Amino acid sequence: MVAIKPTWRTKRRYVLFEVVSEGAPSDADVKKAAYSAMLSFLGEYGWSLASPKFIGYDAEKRLGIVRCSHTETEKVKAALALCSSVAGKKAALRLKKTSGTIAGLRR
Repeated sequence: MVAIKPTWRTKRRYVLFEVVSEGAPSDADVKKAAYSAMLSFLGEYGWSLASPKFIGYDAEKRLGIVRCSHTETEKVKAALALCSSVAGKKAALRLKKTSGTIAGLRR
């Protein structure tokens, strides 16, 4: 298989967010809420442009990471900020930081 040239690769951004909620939501609940918020805000076409991917969630620190296209970062951030519930309970996804690498978020 031939490697993709660096100029052909899609540039990605990583968005770090904090979950502020009444209870302690699970990884699956946060992923479902984030995807639902992004799909309802962006629509299917916007979703395909942003190509978001849920990287992970730390339940102890209540921090999650979402990867998206660099051109659609602002729209993804807006969609995450509009999320108002996780697993049927009131919650908010507070945006902390955006970076080009995961290591940059963890510093």
